[in-house]
Amino acid sequence: MNSPIIKLAGKEVTRTFASGPLTGPGGLGENATELHKLKNRKEETVMAEKQLIRSRLSLVYNIGEDEDGRTITQRSGYETKTDANADALHAVGVALASLSEFPVIELSLAETSFIA
Repeated sequence: MNSPIIKLAGKEVTRTFASGPLTGPGGLGENATELHKLKNRKEETVMAEKQLIRSRLSLVYNIGEDEDGRTITQRSGYETKTDANADALHAVGVALASLSEFPVIELSLAETSFIA
């Protein structure tokens, strides 16, 4: 006699009861071994991947102060190669900062990626 289909580890299995002496773990007949395997199987996990598509180097300049004493800033940004290393990006940031009359108070990198 078959009972309703159950799902175990993403696989549908029909429970079957033995008509004679109970066999296998829990007396589930032919499907006992299959159920036991599925129950103890580790799920395969597929890891998400990140694909870097854009990098942008930003410099924030201190332009001065407003009448309330708050710092006024200005930001400029430059597209960079996605595979540029930190030392190269820092060197470019320092070179760009030297071309400005205002001091740079922040040098940062923003990256955009697709996740699949």
